[in-house]
Amino acid sequence: VYTVSFDANGGDAVTATKKVTFDSTYPDLPNPASRTGYEFAGWFTAKDGGTKVEGGTTKVTATSDHTLFAHWDPLELTLNFNYNFPGGITQHIHTSQYHPDQSQIRPALRHGASGEEPRVCYQRRKGNLYL
Repeated sequence: VYTVSFDANGGDAVTATKKVTFDSTYPDLPNPASRTGYEFAGWFTAKDGGTKVEGGTTKVTATSDHTLFAHWDPLELTLNFNYNFPGGITQHIHTSQYHPDQSQIRPALRHGASGEEPRVCYQRRKGNLYL
């Protein structure tokens, strides 16, 4: 009998452990509570990559105590901007994946080069998103 620990890999900590036996299937596995901006993708045998492990399906191949690692998929965010510039209303839709280091977006009006229309710059923690 071996003990399985769980590494939330950036998510909320999982303190539960499970007991498993070689060549039996894994029992039901815990779900990490959350990770802001991400959706839980499952438990894996390695922090990056590895094999997905599913309770009730995957056979235990480890012959010692071991750790399973949470994998996370970034949520996709869609930003829909409507702004009323001189000359009419402009709409822009921007879709991207969530990145925690860019999660605070603040609008700021920027004027383009001579002859260009003004545009909105959304200032992020790392770099700017120009629309």
